[in-house]
Amino acid sequence: MISYFVPEATALARHDGQDQKGPLPRGAMWVDLKDPTETDVARVEAMVGVQLPTRQQMDEIESSSRFYQDEEALFMTASLVRVVDNGQPAIAPVTFILRKDRLVTLRFESPRTFEIVAAKVQRAHANCLTGSAVLFELLNTAVDRTADIQEVVASRLEEIARTVFETGVRDRRGDPDVHEAIKSIGSLGILTLRIQDSLMSLERMAVFLGHHIGVAGIAPEDQTKLDTVLRDVRSLAEHADALDSKANFLLDATLGLVSLHQNQIAKIFSVMAVLFLPPTLIASSYGMNFADMPTLDWRLGFPFSLMLMVVSALASWAVFRWRRWL
Repeated sequence: MISYFVPEATALARHDGQDQKGPLPRGAMWVDLKDPTETDVARVEAMVGVQLPTRQQMDEIESSSRFYQDEEALFMTASLVRVVDNGQPAIAPVTFILRKDRLVTLRFESPRTFEIVAAKVQRAHANCLTGSAVLFELLNTAVDRTADIQEVVASRLEEIARTVFETGVRDRRGDPDVHEAIKSIGSLGILTLRIQDSLMSLERMAVFLGHHIGVAGIAPEDQTKLDTVLRDVRSLAEHADALDSKANFLLDATLGLVSLHQNQIAKIFSVMAVLFLPPTLIASSYGMNFADMPTLDWRLGFPFSLMLMVVSALASWAVFRWRRWL
């Protein structure tokens, strides 16, 4: 699918490239390609005059494949974090191509950043009439979206921490139910890792742009914008590292609670076994099948043996209490 934006008055007007056959208008400042076909790619390549990267090239991780200059065009591939419909985090690689003040974005996913920016540039006095201006707006919005996701992660981790350490996680039988807590912590930990990957790619992209001031329509005064983006990205990266540490701490603490609960159960069984050991010994002694056994014909032998069992169990319990093992 192709969407292109043409300057009209003080805003950009959006047009659907699928409705128009033939070459795209030269006046388009932003061309957005989402899951394009070969025909779509060919139309944009004919308009811009450069070859667009393939999906495999966009997924490569080395810097030389993600950030490079080809004549007057800058190629930059960043990873934007997104949350899919089932609540799982995902990384969406997006390629930004800036050439002669025209921006081309190539993507195969739908990060919400593009919806926000597409709506913003169509407003009057949006001050996004060039490709470089749209690029910086996309960068700022991507950073803001990442910050919003981090705030959600921090809030959910704080909620899990209160549940685990203050109120306790219990099932309907009153036993610790930490399965959901562990699953939630694991999901948030994975999301934090995705955030870190996205921030790292955005930082590399901002540094790359800073090294190419004056190329492809990026003016020297845009350095201030880049410095702001880079500062925000690095502060968010530090926050993401703190969230990752917190998630690991909560996971270790929750697993520690599981171990404590299991040790408590094993302790109860051990104590019960020790308490019933003397009565079992007494019962075993009186149950031996010998012809001549003392007190075998005693009328009070059975009550006496029962009393002896109870006394031995109580004595064991008293020793445990005295030694503070219970």
